[in-house]
Amino acid sequence: MNFPRFDEKTAEEQKHVDERLDEFYGEIGTKPVYTKELIKYNADQFAKLTVDNTTISLMDMHGNIHKGFSFVNWFAHPKTTAKLLLRFLTYLDIASIKDNMFYSPGMLDQLAEARIPTYVLMHWDLEGGLNETELKQIEESWTKSETHKKIQSTLQKNNNTGNIKKIVCFGMGTLEHVSAYPGTSPPDWNLGHSLVALDAAQALKAKNKTTKSVPIIFQDPFYTQKDRAYLEKIAKQRGFKIEFIDYPYGFLEVDEYTLVLAQDRPEVPSAQVLADLTAPFGGPAGIFCRTITPITTAKQEMISRDDDPLHLVNRRCSSLVANMMEACTVDDWASTLYLKKTT
Repeated sequence: MNFPRFDEKTAEEQKHVDERLDEFYGEIGTKPVYTKELIKYNADQFAKLTVDNTTISLMDMHGNIHKGFSFVNWFAHPKTTAKLLLRFLTYLDIASIKDNMFYSPGMLDQLAEARIPTYVLMHWDLEGGLNETELKQIEESWTKSETHKKIQSTLQKNNNTGNIKKIVCFGMGTLEHVSAYPGTSPPDWNLGHSLVALDAAQALKAKNKTTKSVPIIFQDPFYTQKDRAYLEKIAKQRGFKIEFIDYPYGFLEVDEYTLVLAQDRPEVPSAQVLADLTAPFGGPAGIFCRTITPITTAKQEMISRDDDPLHLVNRRCSSLVANMMEACTVDDWASTLYLKKTT
């Protein structure tokens, strides 16, 4: 959904949004919106949706269960390439549910009050092709790049990697249609982000002087079977076995021993979800993501969304890296590798 920019709103509209957001933060206090219980329950319910079963229950952000949500309209025009996608709302979306009934299942006032932070979207699963020749060229360029060398060197030399026991990747992106985007294209970045996971595993393996690799898990609802096969192939060439986990269950794999690689998508504000999930144990062992700028006001949160709608942060996201050091930055991706301080 397209929103007017914050600076295009009238003073009255800006004030109203500010009040809604501040009211929301006052309502939740220090409680997380996204808990493992909520994600698992709503994901399990969502997985039950079929053309023959269009009614489910959902959990709200307070842990209450609401029954009788009908999604029959989503199956009115079935297409073989259409898939339903569970969307995670940003805090800004949740705070605005009372004004934006688009996000309130059933269009009922009491459901707006319930504040259910997940929603259903439909996307077209258009299986295309992979240009493996160009992907190989990108891979070769990557291994010669300064970014590759910088990340590997950081992980091998930094003393704060001892707690990393697994790597979990979110939203690395499909590898299709590389030839349509020359240079620093999205597919280039997508493969690059995926290769960072393998680089990290290699660096940790070398540093720990072991023959055993840490587990590597990928989650992306937009991966095709060809994406998975290609990533498995290049991982195997490096001596690694990778695992793909169904969306959104990868979030449940993150613990204090996890190195997270996360790229935000409009459907999944990963930093917001992870900030909530990892708060009980002070964040993961590390995270490589878009650089997190501290946010303290509703106005800053609105402007941040307008300026970078693919990097959806809120005032809680800085807590995700509060116990971490900035190990290295990748300016081309506007990203930072954060590692939890252990020494």
